[in-house]
Amino acid sequence: ELSGFDMYSFHPGEKYEKLSRDVVASNDFHAWEFKIDKYGSPDHVTISWENENFGDSDYNLILLDESGGRLIDMSTTRSYTFMAAGHSKFRIYYGKDEKLVQEIIPNKIQIGEIYPNPFQRQVIIPVAIPDGNEIYQVKIILTDLTGKIIHELPTEQLIAGFHEINCIIGNDHGNGVNILQIIISSAKQKEVFYRKVLNFR
Repeated sequence: ELSGFDMYSFHPGEKYEKLSRDVVASNDFHAWEFKIDKYGSPDHVTISWENENFGDSDYNLILLDESGGRLIDMSTTRSYTFMAAGHSKFRIYYGKDEKLVQEIIPNKIQIGEIYPNPFQRQVIIPVAIPDGNEIYQVKIILTDLTGKIIHELPTEQLIAGFHEINCIIGNDHGNGVNILQIIISSAKQKEVFYRKVLNFR
């Protein structure tokens, strides 16, 4: 169990190459990068922080899970749990809310960790859409292991940014392992993702 960890910034060539606290000049925007290395079997890891002193401000801190394709508002939540395996990359952005939205744009189409999994009738799919002027069509289909369609959701239209699609699947599906097929397409490209989910009534 990971009960805590030290966060370091590396400064090669400096007197102290590892610093547990970075001091930066006052600025309207800043970004920090870090990663979490998890060896062995994949497991859930929780990052937690204190946000009691955030106060009412135009500035905010946003945690970006680069590996999972999710944004977390650190002022409204106090922890983030993710499935760790190998190298998990993160960024923390500081700045005004409107500037943060402009700065944090994915560089590729990505599907994050689907949750909850197992699910009962509702599942949330994190989707990252890269920068550009295109509108992407997102089609989500739930199938059984033979490929038979169990449930098909209406097509979503998304622009660049990080999104979470809330899928209400209903109770007309059977128990067991199913496959979520996620088709993301635009005029120039098409990506198809498959994710295994466990559902129960």
